[in-house]
Amino acid sequence: MKTTITLLLAISTLATVNLAAKSKPNAAGAPADPGWPRERTNEQGRLIYYQPQVDAWTNFKELNFRMAFSLTPKGGKEIVGILEVQA
Repeated sequence: MKTTITLLLAISTLATVNLAAKSKPNAAGAPADPGWPRERTNEQGRLIYYQPQVDAWTNFKELNFRMAFSLTPKGGKEIVGILEVQA
């Protein structure tokens, strides 16, 4: 279970970074906001992840949040879940 959560966190982090890098600037020069939910698809399947909900951000150092996701492996059944993160 812990490995699955770590894997999902890595996937969502990489997807977020990848989307930010590919965002095109708008007329004001700022990156375009892709909105929520966000979707990533590759040869292994599809990941849809929803806007994180912050539960606590203590002294701007400790962050606790939850994020819903839907993971559908290619040719497989959809997996729906919630990722809880304490960092």
